[in-house]
Amino acid sequence: MAGYHNYSMSNNAVTAYDSGECPISKLPDALGVSMNLIKRAIAELNIRRSSYHHTSKFYNATDFYRIEDFETEEVQLFFARNLKSIAKKQELLKRCARIRLASKLKFEMPARLSARKFRSARMAELFARHGVGSKMQSRAFQILKGQELSESNFLKIVDELR
Repeated sequence: MAGYHNYSMSNNAVTAYDSGECPISKLPDALGVSMNLIKRAIAELNIRRSSYHHTSKFYNATDFYRIEDFETEEVQLFFARNLKSIAKKQELLKRCARIRLASKLKFEMPARLSARKFRSARMAELFARHGVGSKMQSRAFQILKGQELSESNFLKIVDELR
């Protein structure tokens, strides 16, 4: 529908927001990664804009992207390989578990990581890889405290909890 919403955005842009599209400036908040990494993904993976809309009273053209285009396996793996922060990788790993990509993500923990942080990261990786829900995670975490954190031991305890 032609026209403007509050003199700042076209009605078509409002409709695009409602259908899961947004400008590149909104993607870092929606995806949890930096603007620089999003721009690299757009360039290197040839992610195309889904539409463009006129914004402001000067009729500026603003490119819009579908958020679902960034939730594909290829893009999520690109993000995982290019993130530097361990915490961000863990967060991405949890997000990938929801879309069943966790088994394909392989990131190595740096040698200087403390034993406690490594253990937490390893548990997050195992939870995501095996699709363990949040309610079961806290119980499994308590049981595994002080035990060997091998995958077979982890699976044995998770099977007992299920």
